[in-house]
Amino acid sequence: MRQQSGSGRGLTFAILGGWVAGIGAAAGCAPSWRPPQGAVQSPALHVNLMNRTGPTSSRRVYRRTDLRRDVPADTWFMVTTVGFRREGALADAATGALAAYLQSPSGDKQESAETFPWPTSKGRASGIFLLLDRPFTQYPRHLRGDEARTEETEVQVFGADGKRWYDGVARRTITCEGYETVTVDDEVYADCVRLRIETQVRISWMARVVYCEYVWLAAGVGEVLRLQRLKGRWLFFGFEGLWRYELLECEPLSNANIPGAASDAVDRGQGLHAAEAWRGAAIYLQPIFPTPTIAGAVIEFADGDQRAATVTAKSDTSTATSSGAPSAPAEAATRPATTR
Repeated sequence: MRQQSGSGRGLTFAILGGWVAGIGAAAGCAPSWRPPQGAVQSPALHVNLMNRTGPTSSRRVYRRTDLRRDVPADTWFMVTTVGFRREGALADAATGALAAYLQSPSGDKQESAETFPWPTSKGRASGIFLLLDRPFTQYPRHLRGDEARTEETEVQVFGADGKRWYDGVARRTITCEGYETVTVDDEVYADCVRLRIETQVRISWMARVVYCEYVWLAAGVGEVLRLQRLKGRWLFFGFEGLWRYELLECEPLSNANIPGAASDAVDRGQGLHAAEAWRGAAIYLQPIFPTPTIAGAVIEFADGDQRAATVTAKSDTSTATSSGAPSAPAEAATRPATTR
């Protein structure tokens, strides 16, 4: 087992700080975070996600609300370009391939490695890198209405300084829950596809993290609403956080205003789209009560030759008939989507 580095101790302090700050809170104070089912229309047998990821390259502005703390909402930026998605405090970070910032298995960094541009903070802040052995699909091109699609792979965890910590296992399950109309301020997005995405990461006996999201995708727009829960255990201490993200602006980017993108990036049309797969992440954490908060992230996407993650598609048992008979085959046409 690999020893914990100095940045690893920083992450431990971050989690311990959030846990100690919240130890006096009453049990059960967290609100029910699962969205209600009443307004959700059952999904079609065949759900097409190809037109629900929005512009190829874009800069988005979200309102992020902490649902566990009585604090003002903040602004969350998300910049998507060819091969990367950058969010929060790292939205405008000039970063390259994440592997360049990490140590090789022998313990040596790449010869041309640079220091990752983590934000500076007055308080304790920690960053980690996650590198997947086989990339995870962000959104599949198509889903059956009764399908829970699962991928599993090994994951390597690195500290903010690029030193390798531990190896673990990651498992991700995507389920389509149906169609729902979403209202953000004065904007109404009709017939959004609602997905439930749960990612579990287990790192030996040290840690277990469950990152669960509900995502609403509007036709021609992409993600307009997200509920996010980060829950887990580091050593013997538990933590949990809950946030809501609401789309305020979406600006398509051209060649002229994509920082660090190749000159032909937009012309190639190879930006983020359904069936894109993410192979690694740099995650910036801050120890805010009552749990470490994700303050920024850089997601790196794999190219076409690196998308061969193991996929197990299976029917959701909750939608099976009482006799256990399988659902009807996905032969129906895609349900027409209504734009806002």
